[in-house]
Amino acid sequence: MPNKEKIRAANYNPLGPGYIDDDGTPKPGVHIFAFRELAKRTAVMQHQMGRRPMLFIHITNANIVPMFSFGTHILDHEWRDRDPYRTRDFHERVGLDEDTSLLLTQSTGLQSGCLGVIHNLFHGDERILRSAMAVALTHEMRMGVDGGGISNTVRDPLLQFGYGLPDCRVWRYWDDVSPVTTSGAPVKLLVLARGRKAMLVIGSYGPGGEAVLRADLEALGVPADVVAVDVETGEILRPSQPGQFSVPISRHDFRLLRIESPNPEGE
Repeated sequence: MPNKEKIRAANYNPLGPGYIDDDGTPKPGVHIFAFRELAKRTAVMQHQMGRRPMLFIHITNANIVPMFSFGTHILDHEWRDRDPYRTRDFHERVGLDEDTSLLLTQSTGLQSGCLGVIHNLFHGDERILRSAMAVALTHEMRMGVDGGGISNTVRDPLLQFGYGLPDCRVWRYWDDVSPVTTSGAPVKLLVLARGRKAMLVIGSYGPGGEAVLRADLEALGVPADVVAVDVETGEILRPSQPGQFSVPISRHDFRLLRIESPNPEGE
């Protein structure tokens, strides 16, 4: 016979949190605070193991804040990876002024994982992946799932540049002032500056064409003889005048440019 002192009753209801209403109809339930405790225990366990807590919680369009307060990523909107959205690029699925802003404001401190799912990573469509990256990069959002290939081509140069380090200055397109302005094809920018170099993430938010970029070189802290180097292709774009570049860009695509002196040894 087991030692009765060691027998413990279950600390949960095996039937779940469902209930019968006053009319005798079964109703489903969600044990909100039990789920919260599960996330909390997992986060504490990771912390005690010396790891940075990383909890990727699948919420399926139900951002119940008390349940996810110990999470780090949320995953939702996966239904936009299916017909009739399946063949559309990211901009055609999620509107910037409606859905995207909603995802950002509703994240409640958690990194949204939506961008990592609805861009067809699993269907191998590079056009859709690039359109999602154009949105993710200009909003400083990580991809929820690493697509490899293009993702690595972009991620590694950003890390090597020092993006995220204390001495890396950052201007977002929604800031009041930016050292780089645009005209021509509609684009949005993420501007980085570190040392005597800068990096521009250019996302197309409309028809493709020529985007004209005008950089305040003094504000960026770069020399007057800089050129723009396409990080993906190595193509060198020379300025039409100091700090002004014409950049061809495809509809809903992105380009990553490194702004630097062609003669770094002579700086």
